[in-house]
Amino acid sequence: MSGKYLVVACLVWLNILFSVLVVFLSKWIYTQYGFPNVTLTCLHFVAAAVCTHFCERIGVFHRKSLPTTDVIRFSLTFCAFVVFTNLSLQTNSVGVYLVFKIATTPTVVALEAFRCRRKITSDVLLAVVSRLVFF
Repeated sequence: MSGKYLVVACLVWLNILFSVLVVFLSKWIYTQYGFPNVTLTCLHFVAAAVCTHFCERIGVFHRKSLPTTDVIRFSLTFCAFVVFTNLSLQTNSVGVYLVFKIATTPTVVALEAFRCRRKITSDVLLAVVSRLVFF
């Protein structure tokens, strides 16, 4: 395995680790302090925006231009997804929450295939299957 792939693999596992840690921390905050769901969600969005801006500034990625209607549709869908998953975390166990999160990716791929009539490549299919098997 080349060094580039090893770095990518390590970063993927770090992402998974930190994602799970954020879930456990959020659940702990909900149960121990009764922190409002919407407030915690807003704090997550602010932290994500700051980190995204920082990553853009150091050259991790470059901003792309998209049609405003696409950005609005994507933003509303993403916000609803985060709010509903956080509500799920507030009322369910961490295990149930993670199962719903894991099921999101294959659900979106299936919707794109059947509803939007997009052809799913073998790379995407392999990524979805590996996500289900290895997580």
